Amino acid sequence: MDKLNKNNTLLLVFFISIIALISAYFIEYILGHQPCNLCLIERIPYALSIIIIFLIYKFKQFEKILIMLLILVFVFSFIVSIYHFGIEQGYIKESLVCDLQNGSKILSKDELLKELQKKTVSCKDVTFKLFGLSLTTFNIFISLLITGILAKNFLNYEKINNNKVEEFIRVDHAGERGAVKIYEGQLLALNTLVKDESLKKTIRGNESS
Repeated sequence: MDKLNKNNTLLLVFFISIIALISAYFIEYILGHQPCNLCLIERIPYALSIIIIFLIYKFKQFEKILIMLLILVFVFSFIVSIYHFGIEQGYIKESLVCDLQNGSKILSKDELLKELQKKTVSCKDVTFKLFGLSLTTFNIFISLLITGILAKNFLNYEKINNNKVEEFIRVDHAGERGAVKIYEGQLLALNTLVKDESLKKTIRGNESS
């Protein structure tokens, strides 16, 4: 991953993550749309990506590992979003993460009463749509796009590093060949000076004058 392309990619992911989180909290607290449990989980990768990008710039020696971790974070985001989309469409049954009724079995009476008093949202209920699409649908495309961009750049990481090593070797080799040619030229000039009697006489004449 060359420096310019890497920086542009990381900045893109950074700003997308910030916009995603700001939008989620705006929809929840300003527009009043309560998120389900999976919606809350889908925010985690964006928060993690911001932290990881800061770490990439802070610890350059771990850049490759951190970029790989960033890819895995958005792979997780994509999988969760696909799972959530399946629940929204009725293809997948709600799990314990979403189902308060099943999850309430592990709660005490007081905890259960508190939970029942809260306004809960089922993972299959779409409370907010943009252009006719749920936020989960948008998250699928965003996660897939970011994963693809990061993966493509990561695959080029070793290739670019290898090219840089080869370039250094070529420059070093060219320097060595140049030094050899200069040395050969000096030897040739010295041999010419030794063998050329007329040149010797000219030099001696210059010295005597």
